[in-house]
Amino acid sequence: SPFQDSCLPLLQLNNWDPAFRDDELDPTCIHYDIEWKLQLKKGRLSKLVEITEENLTLSPIAYWDRFLSVELAATVKDKLPDPRYEPDEITVVVSVEKRSERNLRKRFDGLIVDWKTIEDKLRSWAPLFREGNKLRIYISFIYKETTQPAAGGNLLRTHDDVPENIRQVIYKHEEESSERRKLKRKRSDSSPPISIHVTCPGHPGQHSGEIAGISTVSKRPSDCVIPMRRNKALEKYHEWRQDQMDSPRWQQSIQHAYEITREACLDLKHVHTKVGVEFYTDKGVQLGVALSFINDVPRWVEETLG
Repeated sequence: SPFQDSCLPLLQLNNWDPAFRDDELDPTCIHYDIEWKLQLKKGRLSKLVEITEENLTLSPIAYWDRFLSVELAATVKDKLPDPRYEPDEITVVVSVEKRSERNLRKRFDGLIVDWKTIEDKLRSWAPLFREGNKLRIYISFIYKETTQPAAGGNLLRTHDDVPENIRQVIYKHEEESSERRKLKRKRSDSSPPISIHVTCPGHPGQHSGEIAGISTVSKRPSDCVIPMRRNKALEKYHEWRQDQMDSPRWQQSIQHAYEITREACLDLKHVHTKVGVEFYTDKGVQLGVALSFINDVPRWVEETLG
């Protein structure tokens, strides 16, 4: 009943049992997933870790106090061992698997989160959860380098000016990224690759008939091979574009561009070589986001797939 729905609780530590198994068809409390990631802001955002915790029943504030804050601290110690790094901000997105409901997006300084606002939103969606719609919380913990002078009081003018411990963090992250790219290539050997060939405007072999009539062909020739299925490549490209931004307005416009592309069954080759900006802007995507979504495909291939 509606009254029961409104009373569906988020469990607190005093009434929570780690071994508790709820009835999926008739739940007695709210369940939700958390997807959290640790990011480093150095010019642009780079993702160091991404972790999913599924089917949680403990309230978000209690889960943060008891588990997530501890895991975050351990992860930061492993990935950013130097004390030069400090928390900058947190972005939180609360969502439900129902298109008619808008996501709740919040930004907080440091590590101070208004968990009550997050929990109130989950409780308001309790009726939708009863209907089978999943609840999710996406959290980005964004760290930055503290503003301290380089070793010896010198400016960071050359590679040699970068302190050795910071270099090791960067090298470690690059090595892990390289290993992940190699594994992706091995796993996707059986998948047909997407080839993107871009020619300069006016050169022989130039593509014609761009969608919406506005050319977005790169000024520099580019040959890109994407060793994964086309729909998966589009999904990964969308995630990468989201990782570049911490503005909810930009992220919402990027999400809109992704949904338009997916619904039109366009792959990244079409996006980069055939689609014009009007294809997106006529449907409500902001001009700057449309231009970046179209033109950044080669950069994504280079940075992500190497």
